[in-house]
Amino acid sequence: MPTALKEWATTCDHLRRGQHTLLLRKGGIQEKRSGFILQHFDFFLYPTVFHQHRQLVTPPETSPTAPVTESTSVTIDLYAQVEQSWCVRELERLRTLSGLHSLPWPMVEDRFHYRDKPYLDVLLVRIFRSRLTIIENRPEYAGCHSWVQLEEDIPLTGLKPVIKDSDFEQLHERVRGLLH
Repeated sequence: MPTALKEWATTCDHLRRGQHTLLLRKGGIQEKRSGFILQHFDFFLYPTVFHQHRQLVTPPETSPTAPVTESTSVTIDLYAQVEQSWCVRELERLRTLSGLHSLPWPMVEDRFHYRDKPYLDVLLVRIFRSRLTIIENRPEYAGCHSWVQLEEDIPLTGLKPVIKDSDFEQLHERVRGLLH
């Protein structure tokens, strides 16, 4: 069974268009005290609007492909590979990442301080377009947790990177320089 990381639909749209390369994670309510754990280094992205509010994402927040309400089906068309991850414990270091992720600064601050544990996990992800697959939005996929095991089989053939290799390597070097 393939694994998917739940992410806001608008963030998925930004990743799909190559506008962002970072995910900032803290963990869902159902993940209790452990918070977000990077269990997988390659996974599909499961777009969701759970907790997504238009004022909580950076422009272009109005996306023609990002849904605003949950549906009975979900379109899976993005595959991610984590190239590098960091646990950032200094809020000001996160400010330097503006424009590389889809969260506005107030949301970054809120997530950073969530549960009185000051940190955020930063994931540099390489995004690939996969064959468009529509799956059922099952009840077991619902809720405030990061990872889902998909019941449907999704082929990994024909993956195409959304950012050219050379451009992605430059972005990787830039982020590495900002976080080291």
